[in-house]
Amino acid sequence: MGLYLIPITEHLKIGRETFGFAFALSVFASGIGAFFFGGLSDKYGSGLAAFIGALLFIISLVWLANVQNRFDIIGSQVLFGLGSAGVGTSVVLGAVGRAARDNNRTFFLGIVMAGGSVGQFLILPMGGTGQRFIKAGYKTYKPFLKVSKKYRIV
Repeated sequence: MGLYLIPITEHLKIGRETFGFAFALSVFASGIGAFFFGGLSDKYGSGLAAFIGALLFIISLVWLANVQNRFDIIGSQVLFGLGSAGVGTSVVLGAVGRAARDNNRTFFLGIVMAGGSVGQFLILPMGGTGQRFIKAGYKTYKPFLKVSKKYRIV
């Protein structure tokens, strides 16, 4: 997220501390949200947990595209962290683990983990994105990059 530090802090006229704090809270919210979404997934099914997580994720991206102050960046990142916990690996692995037969479970869990990493491979050819991003502004590319990191949603 360092690529976004200068454009966002200049646009919002905030310090790097607020920016870093927002992203730290995002990671923290993702960790806390994993417990909530894990329980939700166990009790009501992975589909509902993933749906709620995706909904929070989408709301956070819309909010992030319209940030105006410190509260917006911090709030959108907390919501993003919660949403990413809902569509994260723990919910998907739980669903696949329950659906797969015992003799094939390890194989299918490995495929899910490999699929979660494919976003890193697919984003590599987009090396020029940073330069296009700086010219176009962070609001243009931020939602795209965040979603591209979450190919496992699909």
